[in-house]
Amino acid sequence: MSGVLSAKGINASRMAAPFDSGLSGKIDLRRQSLAVPIFEKSEVTTAESKTANICALLGFGVASTKRAASVISKLAKRLAHAGGGTLVLRGLYSIDNPASESHGLDILSLDNRPGLNAHHRTHEDNSTGVDDSKSFHDIEGLTDHLDIYARKDIGTVIHCQVWTASAPDTGFDIGAICLPLQGEQLCGDGWSVREGEDGLAFAVIDGLGHGLPAAQASDEALNIFARQSNLASSRTIEAMHEAMRATCGAAVLVGHVQPARLVATCAGIGNIGGAVMSLRKPQGFVSLDGVVGYRYRKVQAFDYEFAPDDIVVLHSDGLKTPVGLDAFPGLRSKSAGIIAGVLYKHCRRGSDDETVLVIKGNLTKNS
Repeated sequence: MSGVLSAKGINASRMAAPFDSGLSGKIDLRRQSLAVPIFEKSEVTTAESKTANICALLGFGVASTKRAASVISKLAKRLAHAGGGTLVLRGLYSIDNPASESHGLDILSLDNRPGLNAHHRTHEDNSTGVDDSKSFHDIEGLTDHLDIYARKDIGTVIHCQVWTASAPDTGFDIGAICLPLQGEQLCGDGWSVREGEDGLAFAVIDGLGHGLPAAQASDEALNIFARQSNLASSRTIEAMHEAMRATCGAAVLVGHVQPARLVATCAGIGNIGGAVMSLRKPQGFVSLDGVVGYRYRKVQAFDYEFAPDDIVVLHSDGLKTPVGLDAFPGLRSKSAGIIAGVLYKHCRRGSDDETVLVIKGNLTKNS
């Protein structure tokens, strides 16, 4: 797994500030995840301590910090008992109001073994292979969200969220992992989403190379996206191009999902992969040659059909192109966080920064 990042490197003031983790050498948990490997019981205490530090920087109170630390403790003990794995943490905020006082912690547990109790049935879906009625009540009562997926060929992925207040009622379910190449402190990839009245704008960035220069390029692009996400995708990339000329440049994919219009619009330059994972037929996003901030011939947006039950998957080249969600029975019905975790486990190369972003429509909210 990607190297562990020190929670001491996180700048608390940055949680509501522009993206500048690369510029200052600090970690911004809105766009970069934190990987905490667990192999022995002695590492459980370290995971709890890291979680307490992160929660303090995210604005958690005492009670919500204790809940998050307890969840981490229970998951870490399971991983140690199961032979090891990784906890992946990221900060949460309201995607329709990033300045909201409500903050959260997103937790993914990825083990290194075959699926838990894979012969058992579940109350939701036989294919998940988890006897969750017996195994996870101790965690469920501490979280605002819990979902589980396990298969013999994949292992077990557990997704939890703990919020300081009620979880925001948004029209989209977002799952994301963004981790640096092992040995690097900062991730050269970046991602962001913004919810508006007509749908969701999204961006995935892959700064050229690794480490600080790549993170600086990604941050510059994300700052432009934060200010201009309401513009057409091609115009946003053009603005990024001008702003990034002093950086090493990046591959960029920017788009909008508009469920009311049944359309997703996307423009890309470079090797960011993406697709609408439809029940009918996956539609791969077109990305043209070039480097944003250096040179490209043209940028063009394309429209794709998007039904309410479709799923958008985007990834940097740190992941192999996903074979499709249907290769993982029952996965489509799971949370976006679970889908991101499974694709990360199955598709990561281990030789580059690694980012996967999953977008699902909230059918309950949109109905």
